[in-house]
Amino acid sequence: MQTCTTDDLLLYLYGDLSVPDRLLTEEILQENWGLREKLNVMQEATDTLDSVKIKSPSQRSIQAILTYLYDRNSSAILTETAADLK
Repeated sequence: MQTCTTDDLLLYLYGDLSVPDRLLTEEILQENWGLREKLNVMQEATDTLDSVKIKSPSQRSIQAILTYLYDRNSSAILTETAADLK
């Protein structure tokens, strides 16, 4: 009997399988109660996550992160340049 991985089920759930793979997955799901249950749990989790209201970070937070990354990368570039000059 063929089986599906969790990745296969996620691809199926999001409609990202090719037509032959989707048909094969549907055939496997008809035969395998355990995989159908797993898919149902994954669908419920996806629905729950989709319904969660996520607050966007403030512009201040975004700017702080970008400044940190810029400063960190600038320091790394300066360190590499100094090492090249030696």
